[in-house]
Amino acid sequence: MKNKFFDNNIINNIDENEKKTIKILVIIGNTGTTTQKIKNTDGSISYKGFPWELWKKIEEKIKNKYNFIYFNSDETGDGSTDYDMFCELVNQGKYDICLGTFYQTDKREKLINYTTPINIDFLSIIHFPETTLLGNIKKIVFPISKLVGILIILGIFFGLILSIIDKKRNNKKGKIYLFRVIFTTISSMFGEMGFLTENSSITFRAMIFVLFIMIIGFILITFVEAEILKNLLSYEADKISIDTVGNKKFISFNGYAPANKLKKHLEISGRYNNNLKLFNFNKNKEGDNDTDELLNIYMKNNDKYDGVVLSYCRSIPLLKKYPRLIASNLGNELVSYVINFKNSDFLKDVNNNIMILKNNLELQRICNSYYNQKSTSSVC
Repeated sequence: MKNKFFDNNIINNIDENEKKTIKILVIIGNTGTTTQKIKNTDGSISYKGFPWELWKKIEEKIKNKYNFIYFNSDETGDGSTDYDMFCELVNQGKYDICLGTFYQTDKREKLINYTTPINIDFLSIIHFPETTLLGNIKKIVFPISKLVGILIILGIFFGLILSIIDKKRNNKKGKIYLFRVIFTTISSMFGEMGFLTENSSITFRAMIFVLFIMIIGFILITFVEAEILKNLLSYEADKISIDTVGNKKFISFNGYAPANKLKKHLEISGRYNNNLKLFNFNKNKEGDNDTDELLNIYMKNNDKYDGVVLSYCRSIPLLKKYPRLIASNLGNELVSYVINFKNSDFLKDVNNNIMILKNNLELQRICNSYYNQKSTSSVC
């Protein structure tokens, strides 16, 4: 008779050996779209970042089916900003999945399978504001200058009428009396009602007209304030738009999807004229200092280049690090992990658990925690 415990051990070993091994490439860096490697005070290593934390939630659900082997991009020699190269490595079978946020392009579609999208990113231009503070103020003031002119004209008009209706407002006669009444009504159009009411004579006709001026002035100044507030809320300081992008020159990474997307857009619209200069970097041993170097190239040569092409999520920590720079978002993109074609069952398991995390809002929570977005954010 066979030993029951011996048989169970055999079964457990067989089950363990039958698990499929999955080789995972983790893109190491310090931007919003990579995994940050942290050396703790006790010498141990820990990891954080949106792609990493989301994956660990997925791994917890499928770890009984697979064995996972991790490779860090800063240690394998595959550290790069060329995401097309990462897709090539997954296609070749060196890795089964790459933990990063990959834009969907036709070139990559031929190399790998995308998972269900894990969030939405934006094609962004990182750049200096294009005008001075005075120029920005002009952009707010000029749109309401016509309204201010209307208030002044109405003030003069009502002042002339009031000088005729209410001649007892001031004992003085002539031009001084007329100018004082006009300036009083102009002031009332801008919310200053004091002199209008205090100097009014106690006649029915004068009181009714003063009340009419007060009502008109209140309505108009409220409208002007609303227009100013609307302009302030909708105003984006010195942003680059999709209409002006063809007249500018940018820098980015070679093999980087946002740069390729922008180049393709310019080519289709007939506006591409060597607008992009692409750089190769391979310095991930200290994190994403390649992105810092790219930004430094731009900041030292902002007379030659108009900005840096990056993804918005990647640029979030950089905008905090370089507060003089701003981001112009030109279009949104779905982003995903990438998986080798041969791992169809593994892809299904990953996709199924991404959908579970979406439905229970855990994916949104993780996204918000890293990108500091509200629950209604288009990013998350």
